[in-house]
Amino acid sequence: MKKYLILGLLLLLAACGQAVEEQPSGTDYAYPEYILETREGFVYPSFFGIDASDEVNATVQNFIEELGTTSDFQIGYYSGELLSIRFEGESTAGAYPRKIVAGLNIDLTTGQAISLEDVILGDYGILAELIAGEVTEQWQELGADTGAEPLTTADDVLAVIGNSYADGFSFYIDNYQIAFIFDVVHALDDVIVIYLPVNEIADYNQLILP
Repeated sequence: MKKYLILGLLLLLAACGQAVEEQPSGTDYAYPEYILETREGFVYPSFFGIDASDEVNATVQNFIEELGTTSDFQIGYYSGELLSIRFEGESTAGAYPRKIVAGLNIDLTTGQAISLEDVILGDYGILAELIAGEVTEQWQELGADTGAEPLTTADDVLAVIGNSYADGFSFYIDNYQIAFIFDVVHALDDVIVIYLPVNEIADYNQLILP
């Protein structure tokens, strides 16, 4: 009888356009509970059972609406105080389809989005050098003329990551590394994502990862 009750619940959720999402495995920390929400142009999680869940869900919805589309997401980090999500999608608003990758990081005590300065403290000079080197390497692999492109010098990177409101930049935490996401021109695959291990960043900056 119990299995039929469970099956009935799943069918009811599906009829409402929702499904209970299985939590990812293979990590050594828990994930929050959520329901998978789908509506035209958007796929996103709706969380429950956590503090400030209404505020968290409002922050998620505001974020994806600013992106304009989402087709997938991944929870990279979760603790009692911090949640980090990577969203992906494809925008068809311009002349060409454009890949979207963006990170959202939420303070679970308030439900509000946080910036890089809330996670990585101190001077970003060496961090910018590390990122610039990785960007140059990726653009060389793509066959781009890195001398003509932005973000290939530490000063270029510093101007972006040092500004919490910079357009075309976001980040998310993926277990033991931080992903820095930069929008680039369409010919260069739309986005470049630079992963730096947390222990490498901690050599130069103080990290706040509750």
